[in-house]
Amino acid sequence: MKDRNIKTLLKAIKLKDKNLEMIFKMKYGSNYLLILLVFGSMTSCIKTFTLQNGRTKVPAKAIVYKNKKNFDKVLLNVIDTAIVYEQFNNRYNVLQRLDNHIETSVYSSYRFYSDGSFNVFFMDREEPSSLNDLNPDYNGRRGVYYLKENNIRYDFFSAINQWGWVGKLTGEFTFSGDTLYVNRDVSPKEVDIYIKRKLPTEYFQFKANW
Repeated sequence: MKDRNIKTLLKAIKLKDKNLEMIFKMKYGSNYLLILLVFGSMTSCIKTFTLQNGRTKVPAKAIVYKNKKNFDKVLLNVIDTAIVYEQFNNRYNVLQRLDNHIETSVYSSYRFYSDGSFNVFFMDREEPSSLNDLNPDYNGRRGVYYLKENNIRYDFFSAINQWGWVGKLTGEFTFSGDTLYVNRDVSPKEVDIYIKRKLPTEYFQFKANW
């Protein structure tokens, strides 16, 4: 592809989809659809910024959390905001933090806030724990939970491909006693299990700001 055509492509990515389609259709004829499919995913990526750990990217604009307006405080009757829900390996019936069956030492924990926000924090059992493990300005992916048709729905913003682009993942939370079931909107259905874990109160000093 000639240099001027490459520049045209890069410039077009920044345009709205309608203009993008028009440009490619005029310049590349019947091949424009394939190009649209490739670059359409790029235009749908969420603008991000990097947390203090220098690795984790989270959405930069509050508009992506718009479903937070549907949060209802009645959900706090079943959700504990003073603990974390820690990843559980159902296959071996053991907490991921204590699981020696797998190679990775990284595990995840959910923390819910009383305003409809939540974090998924990733920690390493081989590293000493610190307050930053649960500091949302330093660590953790972000999301919101809310009530929809009597179900607890969630929007979760995480990496969606190998390049680290951030997108929205959706699903449903189910709480039963000390157990959290994370039902993902994928096919076939996937369910992850998390178990309550108490931590010192100083770990819960941080607030959600999204």
